[in-house]
Amino acid sequence: MNNPGLPGEPANLSEVTEVPVDDIPEAVRDRQDIKPRSRWQVALLIIGLLAIGGITFSLIPMEPTPEAQSKSGEATSSQSNTEASLQNPQASLNNTGNDGDNILGHLPYSEVLSSQLQPITRDGRIKLEAAAARKYKAMAAAARRQGVILV
Repeated sequence: MNNPGLPGEPANLSEVTEVPVDDIPEAVRDRQDIKPRSRWQVALLIIGLLAIGGITFSLIPMEPTPEAQSKSGEATSSQSNTEASLQNPQASLNNTGNDGDNILGHLPYSEVLSSQLQPITRDGRIKLEAAAARKYKAMAAAARRQGVILV
């Protein structure tokens, strides 16, 4: 067997040393002719997007502003509140009370004196009211018995 590519046999150096001039070919890119979009295609795209946006906007239910509700009168607002509470009982819970005191569903509470607070952490940085601290400690103890470590 006279195969110069096999290991252990010397290769013919005259064949190996000849390096062609164009060893690395020049990178040539194929140019694709990109046709610019015509004006009517762009206009049609814009009109289509506006139409889709208009349809989407028209499907969103519009809620009346607070000023419009106050102008409509007490009778219509109480009737609409009754209808709304029948349809959605959760909404009736949020509408009860004075709207000035209710900010995003959060009611104001009086502030507890710092002497009435009990620490719930070892370093004492986090404090709760006495009843809440007892419930938290009971919850943490139950979690610890279950193998859960609260951080």
